[in-house]
Amino acid sequence: MEKEADVKLAEEKRLKDTIEIVKEQIETITSTIEHLHENTTDPYTQANLQKMYLDRKRNLESSKDKPYFARIDFKETSAKEASKIYIGKANVDDDSNNLIVVDWRAPIASLYYDGRLGKVSYDAPAGNIQGDLLLKRLFEIEQGRLEGFSDIDISASDELLKPYLTSNSEVRLKNIISTIQTEQNAIIRAPLNRPLIVQGVAGSGKTTVALHRIAYLAYTYAKQLQSKDFMIIAPNKFFLDYISNILPDLGVNDVNQCTFEEFAEQIIDAGIKVESSTDKLANMINNHGEDKKNEGEQAISTFKSSLEFKEILDKYLQNIEEHYLPEGDLKAGDITILRHEKLVENFKECLKGKALEEKLKMFKARLKMFFENNQDLIEDMIRKQRTKEIESLDKSLPQDEYKKKRLEIFEKYDEPLEMLKNNGKKLIDDYVKRVKKPNPLVYYRDFISKLPQYAQGLDIDEKIIKGVQDGVLSKKNKQVEYEDLAPLMYIASKIRGNEKQIKNNQIYPKHIVVDEAQDYSPFQFFVLKDILKSDSMTILGDISQGIYSYRGTNDWTEINDRIFDGKANILDLSKSYRTTMEIMEKGNDVIDKIRDRIHTKLAEPVIREGDPVTVTKQEEKQLAITIANRINELVQDKRTNIAVITKTLQEAKDLYKKITKKGIDATLISDKSKEYNGGVSIIPSYLVKGLEFDSVILPDAGKEQYGNNELDAKLLYVAITRAMHTLDIYYTKERTELLNERKKEKSLKEDSELEER
Repeated sequence: MEKEADVKLAEEKRLKDTIEIVKEQIETITSTIEHLHENTTDPYTQANLQKMYLDRKRNLESSKDKPYFARIDFKETSAKEASKIYIGKANVDDDSNNLIVVDWRAPIASLYYDGRLGKVSYDAPAGNIQGDLLLKRLFEIEQGRLEGFSDIDISASDELLKPYLTSNSEVRLKNIISTIQTEQNAIIRAPLNRPLIVQGVAGSGKTTVALHRIAYLAYTYAKQLQSKDFMIIAPNKFFLDYISNILPDLGVNDVNQCTFEEFAEQIIDAGIKVESSTDKLANMINNHGEDKKNEGEQAISTFKSSLEFKEILDKYLQNIEEHYLPEGDLKAGDITILRHEKLVENFKECLKGKALEEKLKMFKARLKMFFENNQDLIEDMIRKQRTKEIESLDKSLPQDEYKKKRLEIFEKYDEPLEMLKNNGKKLIDDYVKRVKKPNPLVYYRDFISKLPQYAQGLDIDEKIIKGVQDGVLSKKNKQVEYEDLAPLMYIASKIRGNEKQIKNNQIYPKHIVVDEAQDYSPFQFFVLKDILKSDSMTILGDISQGIYSYRGTNDWTEINDRIFDGKANILDLSKSYRTTMEIMEKGNDVIDKIRDRIHTKLAEPVIREGDPVTVTKQEEKQLAITIANRINELVQDKRTNIAVITKTLQEAKDLYKKITKKGIDATLISDKSKEYNGGVSIIPSYLVKGLEFDSVILPDAGKEQYGNNELDAKLLYVAITRAMHTLDIYYTKERTELLNERKKEKSLKEDSELEER
């Protein structure tokens, strides 16, 4: 056995040598970029090479101080000796092109995440590779110095995770590669060609796993996909800014990142103005006592977000297709060339399943071909009609009058014969120009105005239909609600198609990642799949955090069955890595009150003990002072990211004024916010999904604020589970029943231990 001191010396030398190689490579690439113009004069080639070298340089620079984080010793079955494989953010070669650091996304690196010491195997392009895993070593490297290392068996050990979980949120986001767990790794490396749905509890790492999945797919399928072929759809701009540095840090740039609203506006392209997606929810939260009003609004939103609404819209679109062509026959002057019925029949046969405008192009090409193939026959038909009409003239007329009428007949037929020149190009162009092409919003409002007609015979409450009509048709200046976006996108897709529309905006996704997916409706998922023209999607969410459940998703199985025909792979992330046990237990106390209604599991916290959760009654007059003092304590304790989470935006605004007067440097976050700068944030509960903070303060968890209902329970659960290390809860009158401790059920492990005794 090697002495630990000798092992450390050897590893320190290896680290030093690797860092020198990385620095040399950075210098070489820098020089290559500077002299690119000497090697090629083609601007396009220069730009492509420069981008490639800059990306490589950026990856190396991010690895300079920590070129790797782990080592595995693997002896392939047919090999004489074991290979020492160092794993880092990016591949590093020495001067002889020997790979000295392996990218964490490489197939062999999966042994670090999934394998235990002993017999193992992994899938590689050459097939399944088998052998023995002899060593797994995790390094602590800071600023190019080896601080320590641990030889481990499994990478999912709670003890192993503790140093990373106790760090602040910014450090955790940067260190995720080295602490990816087996169940997370299965999601990251799941195949591209099958839709993936992930149900992950709060703090299970859904967002970071999603970003690492993009990095993995971009690396593994580099020949098929570029970074720009991926799209992340996130809840808001604030959230996008929050995660903005992670993908570049993983060596992936140019990934499209947008909100659903932004993507929809590009597809619809009708100058629409989308009302804030949080306004309706905020009103429901403010009116939580007016159940009937909320129920009515929710029922309307649920209907517009459903696949049943899409099926009714299909009837309307079918009618549009049948009446898309202009009424009347195709005529050259007064001469009928093709009857209307024949035109419609030909149009329907064009590119079945394609958008109407694409069908129209095909139809136009068909007409052109028809005239090319039949021009002589058509002209002959017209001439025969002309002759027939001349022969029918009354020959007993005076000669001058007879000549005049004969000339009129010739002039009458000159126009259609002239229109038939150049294969009837002018005739075809004039006919196609008569096709009306309203934008999707015009079609949608027309559909809504006729909704009772298309919904006839279906079991839909008349109040809901009227509510939909009142909501859509009362809007002015191209204003639409969030729930109108999916049907508008669907109409745009069926009328204009997507590819040209998206490419014009330089976005043409081939794989879509949807985060906070529980807030998306079945209709939205259908539209995204329809736009992609494939199932290549990664969907991540948590039913327990579904604060938009009235228009969102409450059952992943339904999404799989109805959208993906049962082909999706549904995986669970049940372990929470974000919070301490104390915080997660308090979150579970809350969600347990409605668990039977939403059919979800409680999160399993990693065994990391922390400060107790404080639930304190406070005089209303003293609340702002108490919170300000607590913030100062947390700042002194090196808590760099602190969130004060109110239930509503108005409460956030009021508290912001009060605590800033107490000298607290804070940022008020609303749905208009686009940047996240850390520090102290005052933010309403419905905007914090997907975020995490070192410390969280809840100013008023009173009974009046959070009633024992599904929406309030989810809002409180979301707020609680944002906290990583400390959670302080205050109330001014009577605390909410949602915070009452649940009856703890014995775990299976405890039961088996009792039986053994």
